[in-house]
Amino acid sequence: MAFWRARDAYRVQTLWMALCLFVFGFPCLIMATSGHWGIASGIGAAWWLVQWALPRGLRWLIWEMQDGARWAGRWSLGKAWRWWRSLVMVLVLGCLLGGCMEAAHWWSTTQGIAFDANNKACPRAQLKDGLCQAVAQHGEKP
Repeated sequence: MAFWRARDAYRVQTLWMALCLFVFGFPCLIMATSGHWGIASGIGAAWWLVQWALPRGLRWLIWEMQDGARWAGRWSLGKAWRWWRSLVMVLVLGCLLGGCMEAAHWWSTTQGIAFDANNKACPRAQLKDGLCQAVAQHGEKP
């Protein structure tokens, strides 16, 4: 496959050189032989720009655009990976922590703590009629 690409690239390069020779070389030769050196040097400079500088400049521009696209792809992939990782972490923690209230109720009941109607933890001794009653301090009236 690389052989065919090289052959095609060589054909395009040869066609480009022939086209530049026809468009710039012959007018440059005609102007130089007729004594118009200023015009001939201008045509020669344009020939050099079109045949040598333009393809290399375009190649450089394409390489830079590819580097920029690679950078943008790596940057966006990094952002997406961080976002995705955060989303997975939130989902995993949400699933793990979803049953914590039931575990807290179970642990509290094994330790002798009950819950009143407002879902507030209260020692069993203070629970009366479904509500947690405040214990009077020494010397205070309840």
